[in-house]
Amino acid sequence: MLRVFILLAVFLPLTGCASFKGVPRHYEDQDGALARFQTGIETARAQYQGAVGNEATLRQARNDLIFNSMAIIDIRYTHYVSGLSSENSTINVTADSLTTAFNAAGAITSAGQTSQVLSALSATISGTRDAIDKHALYDAAVPAIIAQMNANRLSVMNRLMAGSQLSTSEYPLSLAVLDIQGYYQAGTIHAASVALSASASSDLEEAQKESVVLQREYFAPERQDKVRELIGVVNGLDSAQLLVLTQSLNLNAAGLREDFASLNVNDQRQVLRQYLFSDQFDRTNDRVIERWTAALRFAQLPQN
Repeated sequence: MLRVFILLAVFLPLTGCASFKGVPRHYEDQDGALARFQTGIETARAQYQGAVGNEATLRQARNDLIFNSMAIIDIRYTHYVSGLSSENSTINVTADSLTTAFNAAGAITSAGQTSQVLSALSATISGTRDAIDKHALYDAAVPAIIAQMNANRLSVMNRLMAGSQLSTSEYPLSLAVLDIQGYYQAGTIHAASVALSASASSDLEEAQKESVVLQREYFAPERQDKVRELIGVVNGLDSAQLLVLTQSLNLNAAGLREDFASLNVNDQRQVLRQYLFSDQFDRTNDRVIERWTAALRFAQLPQN
């Protein structure tokens, strides 16, 4: 009885969770369609073998084999993708939770062992949570995997479509068969994972190259010298001139300290020095350097 209690406590909430099917029911009988396309492949293969020297028949037979093979692969791919939906994850969550629940229920030997009941129920809930976390992560990855598989398949499909327009000497059946196999492989998780990994590696490499370029430019000696020149001028300004500088550059809007005007001149200079060495100051932008240079010259002019 206690085993029943635990199973009901865990799984009654799950029975109210609706899951969506990955795809709607197909308008045509899939088994019948697969059989027709398979017959089409066998017929095309026989026609190709018996049409030696007849280019028109060879080309038609080759293309029939291509399109019938692609149709079978597409049907099976659609079924395969539908199995990657969240419904599949829901089933897996239930299966994991069921295993945990049975293990927990198996630890209970009598109706009077209240502490064991609570302990077993706690383990069951914990196991359910772990299963949900694991499969939720799986569900989050599925859209990216499917998108990559679709991209892979489209790339090979374009190659097959282009090949179907060529003569059998330019695009022989042997090459078409290799591309058909590639079309199948393109719709697998392994191929998608390889492509995603390669794309991520390429993005990382590009980001690293860009980072090196930016760092070299940011910390280039000439840039550092320009910043030091600006700081040298800032250190020679009085409080009134520093206020003119910040106003002309609109530094208050850029996040400068609100109490800047009330600071003593040494603290004001320190604030501006820190600003010039912070990420807010784009030392790689020549226009920014020019604006600061012009603003410093203006601040040094007599103010009426």
